Amino acid sequence: MLVKVDPYNPKVDRGSAKVLHDRLREFQNEYKNQQWGPVRIIHNWDLMLLEQALAIRHEIERVHLVDKLVLQPLSSAAMGCAR
Repeated sequence: MLVKVDPYNPKVDRGSAKVLHDRLREFQNEYKNQQWGPVRIIHNWDLMLLEQALAIRHEIERVHLVDKLVLQPLSSAAMGCAR
């Protein structure tokens, strides 16, 4: 999935990225309880970095979608006619 991705302008299938993120998260899903709360145990930091990158990319796309829907509500034809 990531072999042919441009690192400066990544175009990754959203569904595939979500599946990979979930699989990476589940792979390192071990926690130990400490006195201040549960702490996630990370065995492979490279996988953790990839997981976090996919999570950030997903969050950026989600925020852009919300911004488009919330900040530009009058851009739809139905809303524009209701004046």
